[in-house]
Order: sequence, then C-alpha cells, then structure tokens
Amino acid sequence: SFIRRQGAFIYSRSKKWKNHPFNIPDAAIDFSKIEQGLIELKQNNIINDLVDFIVQPEEYCSFKHKIEFNSLYAIRCRDKKILEHFIAFKLLKLKRNDIYIDVGSQDSPFPTKLIKMGIDAFSQDLTYRPGIHNRRIGSSADNMPIADNSVDKISLQCTFEHFNGMVDTLFIQELRRVLKPGGKCCIVPLYLANTFTNYVEPAYDYSRITFDRGARV
Repeated sequence: SFIRRQGAFIYSRSKKWKNHPFNIPDAAIDFSKIEQGLIELKQNNIINDLVDFIVQPEEYCSFKHKIEFNSLYAIRCRDKKILEHFIAFKLLKLKRNDIYIDVGSQDSPFPTKLIKMGIDAFSQDLTYRPGIHNRRIGSSADNMPIADNSVDKISLQCTFEHFNGMVDTLFIQELRRVLKPGGKCCIVPLYLANTFTNYVEPAYDYSRITFDRGARV
C-alpha cells in the first residue's frame, strides 16, 4: 500500500492528472451549516448528544508508547492514524474480554495490539479470504458472517468514507444486527460536507468504480 500511495503522490503532480476531468477544486464547505444541521438533528432527537472530544497530549503519548506501533506503520501519516486509534479506544472504552472488530482493517496492526491487552479483537476486510479464518473476517462490511448480537464494540478508522454504493447505509443496519444490546461503534473520522461528493485518488483505475448518481466527482 505504501508503493501505491507513492505512485498516487507522483501521479498527482503529473501533467496527465493536471488535465484530468476529475481534477477539480474541492467544493467549499460551510461548517456553520453543518453545525446547524447537527444541532437540528439533536433537537429532533435523531442524535443523542454533541460533545467536544479534547485530546490530552500526555494521555495520547502514553497510549502511543503502550501500543508500540512499528516505525514503518502509516509512515506518511503516522500520527494521524495513531490518533484515530486513540480516539476509538477512548470513545469505545475498550477493556479486557471485550469482543471487538476493526472494520476495514486490511493490514492494520491495531487488532493484534489489542489482543495483547486482553481484548478479543478481530480484523474485517473485503480483501480477506471469504469467511472467518483465525481472527480475520473476509466479507463486505454490510454482510459479515457472524452471529446476531455477538459483538461488544466495533470501530472504523478512515474506512467508512471508502464504502461504495449503498454499503455505508447497509453497514449501519448491519450494526444493529451484530452488536450486543448496549454495544457501540466508533467511526473516525466521520467526514461531513454540504455537497454530495465522490472523491477519487490519482492513479486509481476509475473503470472499476460506480460513482453515486448525482454526486460531484
């Protein structure tokens, strides 16, 4: 994946990408409208609460030291990725014997690190061999081959925005099926925008993508 990202980085500076029809400025984001929309959702009891999450530097550094991520992990965005894991760990209040799934895990070391802490952690990814093999769940996130009400906690780190078509909506329904009563899911980050947009990565094979109807690409 590092080689692929390097290729995308080089291609993004090429003349071919410069003249590509998908290479257009990002749509402007009006954060005041997004904030107002969230407030309205809370007022209508669609969401329960809105709170600020404040990262304490000492606590984050302690987590980073405790988890001991490999020096080559997410080499170009290392602290960003570790921060995402830290936020999920804190919000989910992960503890020993929790049954946990890292959705869209691919080659992330996070679940393995959690196992060493006594957490019953599994990795899920579409790229894995179909079915459950050891601690790997090979499936689409919206159709996991696991029992109803069997999971305590789930998190997605920089994954939810990659779901194509209806998978994001169907995944939320899948959460209702697989989580135990009182179970939790953390999606970090959760990208919000005013314009319905599909983002693409330079150098990617767009022929395999079905863009959402009406989306700005």
